[in-house]
Amino acid sequence: MSLGLTSSKTPRPTTVLLAMKNLREGALTRALLDVVSAIRKAGGRAIVASPGGGLVHELRHVGAIHATVPLDSEHPVTVSLNTGRLVDIIRASRVDIVHAFNRSPAWSAMKAARRTRTRLVTTVRALHPIHSAFERAYCMVMTEGDVITTPSHWLRDSLINEYGLDATRVMVVPHGVSMDSYDPERVGHTRPAQLAESWMLPEECAVILLPGSLDRSRGHAVLLRAMARLKRRDMVAVFPGADQGDDDAYRDEIRFLIARFGLEGRVLMPPETPYRAAALWLASVVVSPAIEPEGFNPAIIEAQAMGRPVVLSHHGASAELVRAGETAWLVPPNNSAALAAALQETLALSASERLALAERTRAFVSHTYSRERMCASLLTVYDALLQNQARAPLPLRAA
Repeated sequence: MSLGLTSSKTPRPTTVLLAMKNLREGALTRALLDVVSAIRKAGGRAIVASPGGGLVHELRHVGAIHATVPLDSEHPVTVSLNTGRLVDIIRASRVDIVHAFNRSPAWSAMKAARRTRTRLVTTVRALHPIHSAFERAYCMVMTEGDVITTPSHWLRDSLINEYGLDATRVMVVPHGVSMDSYDPERVGHTRPAQLAESWMLPEECAVILLPGSLDRSRGHAVLLRAMARLKRRDMVAVFPGADQGDDDAYRDEIRFLIARFGLEGRVLMPPETPYRAAALWLASVVVSPAIEPEGFNPAIIEAQAMGRPVVLSHHGASAELVRAGETAWLVPPNNSAALAAALQETLALSASERLALAERTRAFVSHTYSRERMCASLLTVYDALLQNQARAPLPLRAA
């Protein structure tokens, strides 16, 4: 697919400015790297504006230009200054499309795009809880895109209903993963062994992995209650990334439940690891017992790419992320008994059954959630905007 400006008398590479909150290790940043690579392969230019992070060098390696802009700030003065910085980049580099991936950078990106009459794309990956009119106004910036992309149909429908959006502006662009990066045979044994040592995993135990920050909505407490029901001494729950949570009351609640259920030594809460594939390699089963609907959970896709059994709550977009009965187990949310039964079933799988499951899960992800499909879908969105240059951008709304 070619990203060429057909409306220009002198054809030039299409330039896309991508605004990010940070470039730390994570599923969204990895997806950004794939998108940048696809833009370059299609003949376009990519400029990424962000405060920086550990993956800046990889970004430059795939051919993007990085502009250091403090887009993680929500302070009105900084947002205003960032708007001016982005306007300068748009004009100096003749940017054709601005794409914002988070709320804080979206404010500056939206204002800069409107000021320069540049096409704007926003990507919404979750419906954030709304507790006040101010929070609603703050979140609405993600609905200001000429095109709004979401990684799931459930999230698309929820967004349209919540904000009364024109359905033609909201497109589903499925999240994509690299099947090579999440190939269990390519991960090897060295990195997982090092990770197991740093986690101090007991030998000869089943590993139940619940990725993500220590957030009440993720359902850690539900998993602990399920483990208490099973009364098995041969399994360990790991919550990598629990250090990222800021709910101290919930952290104390988790520690209380661990002691109450006699799970000391069988629940590990190590820091977040950049070696996501190695963490999944160690897992006997990956769980997502979320008690609130999720619009998308990349860990579920990555776990299936690694051929691991998955158990997740049946609400939100979960049914889209798996094939129930074929690649995963869906259980009622906040139901520790159902979760315990599903865990017992997954841990009882024979070696041949696990191998057959892995073949099904990898085939499903390769067909539905590959990075190639994600990039092709997003380039199609970009091309559609470029072909519709005559239509004026949406007016700036005050919030």
